Amino acid sequence: MQPHVQEVVDRFGAAVARALGTPYSAVVYGSAARSEHLKGRSDLNVLLVTQALGPSVLATLEPAIELLRGHTTAPPLLFTEAEWRRSADVFPIEIADMQVARVVVAGPDPVAGLTVAPADLRRALERDFRGKLLRFRQAYAVFGHRPEALGEALTRGVSSVAVLLRVALVLVGEAPPISTTEAVTRAAERMGFPATAVTDLLEARSSRGSHLDRLAAERFVAALEAVVHFIDQFTVEGDS
Repeated sequence: MQPHVQEVVDRFGAAVARALGTPYSAVVYGSAARSEHLKGRSDLNVLLVTQALGPSVLATLEPAIELLRGHTTAPPLLFTEAEWRRSADVFPIEIADMQVARVVVAGPDPVAGLTVAPADLRRALERDFRGKLLRFRQAYAVFGHRPEALGEALTRGVSSVAVLLRVALVLVGEAPPISTTEAVTRAAERMGFPATAVTDLLEARSSRGSHLDRLAAERFVAALEAVVHFIDQFTVEGDS
């Protein structure tokens, strides 16, 4: 992990250990696990799996979770061990993404041995891609004549689309590259859209450039339309 991420994770892990005093697992995934975390832009994605998570346990975890404030808008995923073992059908995208890249920072690896059913993954991807398409169409309709606002909406949401594209490669049986740009390029080749429709936005996000024109938005929405069609038509055993 990058030094600025490692520092936060170390402090969080020490606080969790003090709070719980019982066996637990902690996993960092997402951009931080791929060493692509952008300070001030990326979320810090953490999974915490422990024996129990009743109100008293959650209260003891509050100081540890508070340490993440300011470094992420996404609070940790909190599961009991029993819940986590039965979650692959409900959280197939998150688990598939963790299987591509993760860093186990405490305890045994809770992701090892989990199996995501292709049918569950396809349905989840179609749902999420359709949701993204809807929201970006709305952004274009609302902010189309305000380039700065439109650019902010696009760059704020493009990283989550990149996650879905990486996981879509898992669905079609390919091993996704760790690099987000390479993963998007591979997905574009497989699903039939120009990679630059997404990678240009990723580059703008990295450079904090939000002044994107309507053409960039149109290309991005068209790429999402192509992906939705591909996922909708993709067939896997057990899907209905």
